[in-house]
Amino acid sequence: MYVYRHGETLNADGIKIGTDVSLRGGFEAYGELHFQSATIKGTLFIGDIKAHSTMVLNLRQATIGTLADQYGTENGWESFGRLDLHGLTYNFIDKQAPVSAEMRIRWINCQSDRTFDPQPYEQLASVLRRMGHIEDAIDINIEKERKRAETYQLQKPEGMKDTFFWRFHCFWNTLYEKVVYFGYRPFRRTLPGFVALLVLGWGLYHYAYAHNIIAPTSPSSDLLEYHGAHWEKDELYPSFESFFYSADCLIPLIQFGQSQYWHPNPFVDCTVNLGFMDLNMGFVVLWFQYFQIITGWILTTFIVYGIAGLVRKNDG
Repeated sequence: MYVYRHGETLNADGIKIGTDVSLRGGFEAYGELHFQSATIKGTLFIGDIKAHSTMVLNLRQATIGTLADQYGTENGWESFGRLDLHGLTYNFIDKQAPVSAEMRIRWINCQSDRTFDPQPYEQLASVLRRMGHIEDAIDINIEKERKRAETYQLQKPEGMKDTFFWRFHCFWNTLYEKVVYFGYRPFRRTLPGFVALLVLGWGLYHYAYAHNIIAPTSPSSDLLEYHGAHWEKDELYPSFESFFYSADCLIPLIQFGQSQYWHPNPFVDCTVNLGFMDLNMGFVVLWFQYFQIITGWILTTFIVYGIAGLVRKNDG
């Protein structure tokens, strides 16, 4: 098929088609192809196109049954000079068409209008989720929020440039993007961090207890007696367990009772020579415990929000 070289070469705005539409088999166009607000109840086939940089495909507000394209192949979506996908809805993506998030993000980015519109992302994520491609749908939603934050920072309102208010809003949007990532994948980055802090604390608290930096919270108890370099305790006083002590400090929603009976003593004479300074290990252990507690609350909050769906409000 060959259509004219200039201007609006095909205007099918508002058309209602009860069967398929095929733009393939050597389809060639130099100008604009308009399917705005069109209804195609069958399949829209796109592929094997003779590429021209002036080719434009307008699918704004169109409704399609099944999208069957060869995007990413030699003669697919990238053959078009521009795309308009704003408001486009479709029920399925053909099994022969690409469904990976990477390919579909490139597809959305082929649009000529760089104004951020969440609808193409939300439509695509909804279809991918319904088709069983959950991870790809999540990646699309994450990209949507990344694009939202990026676009917001590029579109500075008049008079707000370089103001504190503007910089705060840019920071807030970037933070929101990161929070959304945790919301969609609460364990992908939080779990390794949890494990690393848990193991590090386990080793550090074991060292601290061996050097008498960890002391009982109730030294006046009749169940305890201090003998020079260590505590002698009655069998009724809870034993110190460095692993569970680390877990107590790191995981605020679970308590093993260790932090209730033991705590770091920064005034114990225990130093490590670093060559250029003596490091008081009592204060190191104490500040690490503070860091562990604060980080534990932050990571746990992200995980709880992710599981509860509080951050994933756009995931449908």
